[in-house]
Amino acid sequence: MCMHSKKNLTCETSHFCDSNMGLVDSEAASGQRLAEVVTDANARQSVLAGNIRSFSMLAFASGTPQNPPSDEAFRTFADGILPVGYNMATYSGLRRLHFEAATLVVAQLKQKVTGDGEEGKQKLPISEKQARLAEQKRRLLGVEIEGALQPSYTVIDAVNGMIETSSVLWIPPSKATSRDQEIQHGAKSLPSVAHLEQHTLRLSAPDANLEAECSNALQLQWCMQRWALALDQVRLSSLECQS
Repeated sequence: MCMHSKKNLTCETSHFCDSNMGLVDSEAASGQRLAEVVTDANARQSVLAGNIRSFSMLAFASGTPQNPPSDEAFRTFADGILPVGYNMATYSGLRRLHFEAATLVVAQLKQKVTGDGEEGKQKLPISEKQARLAEQKRRLLGVEIEGALQPSYTVIDAVNGMIETSSVLWIPPSKATSRDQEIQHGAKSLPSVAHLEQHTLRLSAPDANLEAECSNALQLQWCMQRWALALDQVRLSSLECQS
């Protein structure tokens, strides 16, 4: 198996060496939010053409998260990135997106410094998971990644956590659940519970603690295939390396 961590391992294929990604670096999540707040298609295309494709890029494109740009500085930035003759709605949408981007960058940095109870549980945004699944299906022709073979979001996040923590973890076959199983019996169907986190009382759904069936050869094969596809999807190891 070909595998790499951020520190001392390498992967044979460079395409799989940019895996350390959270919400602020996700092009899919940024693109989805851009479409929601900037309704003008030409303006969105101009932003993307300026290579501003993630929240982190936008947060530092004008000012910094801790030092927001002045009205004049941001207007100059907007004039340089938006089409000529843009309206106030487009300008305000871009300014809102910039504010959200800066806020997300600060929040992520704070989480990394304090731990915030989520160490080893870094999750890819859902839009990023969906985009990677679509790309994976296009790339792995002949592999039907759905039903019993589609790995659950929980497995993908667990594998992605190896990159975030620079450590290789063993995921037993029983934890290599499918997305179908996750949807049918996920944590959303469980009652919310209160817990104390960082001296703050929070209300959240508990972990579903799902387990995959692996009592026979076919079920075990599906578990290992889902595990392999999750490794491929987070770009920790290509399916070709594992074959």
